[in-house]
Amino acid sequence: MGESERFAEYYDLTYERMVHYDRQCDILERILAEHSRDTVRSILDVGCGTGSHALILSKRGYRVTGIDVSKTMVEKAKMKAESKEVKAEFFVQDMRSLNLQRRFDCAICMFGGFGYLLTDEDLASLFTGLTHHIVTDGFCLSLSSGASGG
Repeated sequence: MGESERFAEYYDLTYERMVHYDRQCDILERILAEHSRDTVRSILDVGCGTGSHALILSKRGYRVTGIDVSKTMVEKAKMKAESKEVKAEFFVQDMRSLNLQRRFDCAICMFGGFGYLLTDEDLASLFTGLTHHIVTDGFCLSLSSGASGG
């Protein structure tokens, strides 16, 4: 089991008391309401982890699709969605090679997930992929955990 897969086993235990997911989603919604030209209905959650943001946003009425490179994280996200009866989709995918065959109104990347990309080529691949997955006039938003007060 790789390092990221081992971390996935403890991810929710590590963050459930430290991160205010609801508050972060409140901030996201305020930003979306203030800065979107059109109503945001669909969200791509890049580096979704175990899906905590995606599940909250789905409950709030958004169509959310989450991707993460960690198979274990995605499995946990799917289990959480099923147990909470939330309609969100999750896929194992590397953010540098997005291939979902659809477009979203907005993409989010929480906890500074872009920081895992260490080369200019990796960043270029990510943003090239996002241009093919975000609608015209859509946008991408990245928040670190500090943005929530948590």
